[in-house]
Amino acid sequence: MLNANSLTGKKPPIVTTVFLVLLVAGLPLLLSGLLVQPVHAQTGTIPVGKAPTGVAVDPTTGMVYVANNDSGTVSVINESLAISDPSDSVVATIAVGTHPFDAAFDSNTNLVFVTNTGGGTVSVIDANPADSSTFNTVVATVTVGGGPTGVAVDLTTGVVYVANNESYVSVMEDSSPYTVTPKTISVGENPVGVAVDPTTDMVYVANNPDDTVSVISGASNAVKSTITVGSYPVGVAVDPSLGVVYVANNDSGAISVINESLAVSYPLDAVIATIGVGDSPLGVVVNPTTDLVYVTNNADNTTSVIDGKVIPQILRATTVNVGGGPFFDAVDSSTSTLWVANNLDNTVSALSIQAPACETITTSTTLGADTGPCSGNGVNIDANNVVLNCAGYTITGTYAESGANGIDLEEHTGVTVKNCSAIGFENGFYLGASSGNTLTGNTAFANNNNGFLLDYSSTNTLSGNIANNSNNDGFDIFISPSNTLTGNTANRNGYEGFVIWDSPSNVLTGNTADLNWRAGFELHDSNSPHTIGGNTLTGNTADNTTYYGYLDNSVGSGTSGTANTYASNECSGHGTPSSPAGLCSTSPPPIPAFPFPFAIPTVLAATALIYLGMRRRLLGGQTAPSQ
Repeated sequence: MLNANSLTGKKPPIVTTVFLVLLVAGLPLLLSGLLVQPVHAQTGTIPVGKAPTGVAVDPTTGMVYVANNDSGTVSVINESLAISDPSDSVVATIAVGTHPFDAAFDSNTNLVFVTNTGGGTVSVIDANPADSSTFNTVVATVTVGGGPTGVAVDLTTGVVYVANNESYVSVMEDSSPYTVTPKTISVGENPVGVAVDPTTDMVYVANNPDDTVSVISGASNAVKSTITVGSYPVGVAVDPSLGVVYVANNDSGAISVINESLAVSYPLDAVIATIGVGDSPLGVVVNPTTDLVYVTNNADNTTSVIDGKVIPQILRATTVNVGGGPFFDAVDSSTSTLWVANNLDNTVSALSIQAPACETITTSTTLGADTGPCSGNGVNIDANNVVLNCAGYTITGTYAESGANGIDLEEHTGVTVKNCSAIGFENGFYLGASSGNTLTGNTAFANNNNGFLLDYSSTNTLSGNIANNSNNDGFDIFISPSNTLTGNTANRNGYEGFVIWDSPSNVLTGNTADLNWRAGFELHDSNSPHTIGGNTLTGNTADNTTYYGYLDNSVGSGTSGTANTYASNECSGHGTPSSPAGLCSTSPPPIPAFPFPFAIPTVLAATALIYLGMRRRLLGGQTAPSQ
């Protein structure tokens, strides 16, 4: 029988009689970029039964159900007492089958389904307090297959899916008489985790020794595709709002991220990211309210926290310490409380996830921690001649189109901002009516409008900054004269890498724009006649843009009849190198470092169609805003 008695040491493929956990080092990250999701966790530790494995939460009643693998019981925890009075928070202990393994809560029927690996059954627990005579008792025991492991409920169709260690999935009704469909679904070898997307009626099953995930159509109960993931996948979770699936690969120390829109039609291309986490990840769960992803790392006693909104560019995941041998986890999205079953400690950790406060500074400041998620501006700078040094820490927004800025500097001068990262704001860095400031070594990533916006701001210096994956522009210079931009990078932005609007006398030298959509560099005069100019672009590079490397609508005595001066600029891999012609020299297009899923299509039309669909799905259907 499959149990949790031997969850240490090296593991062979899972077979019907054994379930061991590999203790291996985490896999180095395979993608470049930057994310440190700020997490502050208030923790309560609750003693439960022996070797807890599975967890399920009823967010309405605040009851948490924990499957104790060696005790043959389920502990019921009152969430309201878990942190304030953990010793008295277990309000019931329910006897179930042999070696209970996983649990799932059905909010439609107020039932909890618990898999019993030792008896080939599922225990059904009444979680409705209104049923006074049966509340928190087993109301049915349903025979499924051999060695049932993971369980998930499709809340749209009322179907319960149970992975059986004998390489198939059982399908049962979520209400009495809990009929099990005679025809089971054959999947890969020794399946463990199961997850359902109720919006698409698709089921995802992790096949442990096969290193695959089976994709099942709930409408037909048939496997539609098989996706290769990392080594020894265990847990699976779905974020329906983003259309992605997360798979915990126990032997790889990493999470595979699957784009649902590609899972059936393009299974070979469906894994869009691989994220390094801790040692021997097992469980994975998504908070659908925040799109945060929580991964239990069994061998190093931590939980990794990942921000799902910027998955393709994650550099590292924040970790939170929990108990010994964390197994599966569950989250109460109404309170953002995470529950982790600690298999070796016989406890459950309750983590209340909070964020450090966003702030206003009036003196020189060096950050000592990440900041956010911030519903308003991340850091307001409200003084002249101060220095903000983020020391490599990240300021995170809420990804809402709220007008909030990561760094907000308005009507001040002599300010230096350096070593900051701003993610998930309207604009990463905003300068409004500000002059004589310096921004250096900063990163703006995945902001809703622009990475850097200079708005009626002059004589500022921007050097060595990065603006990637903005919905609109990387660097937007709007009615802002006489600024100097040197050695900055703007890649994979929704419109332009660099755009200068109605702004004269700016100097751009040695900047790089790659894989942007409309243009690498655009100089635009909205007035008539288009005579605003005097800008100088020297030694800049624009590659692999869908339409233009350089685009300039001004008219004057400058380069190629524009009002601006261009010298030694390079462009390649575009539909049109420059308009008008002669603003840059062409060379063979470089090979991009990797195809980025959010990017507007580049290089090949067929690839473009696939990536555009991925971008729209991951950004919740948004497209780049028009100008």
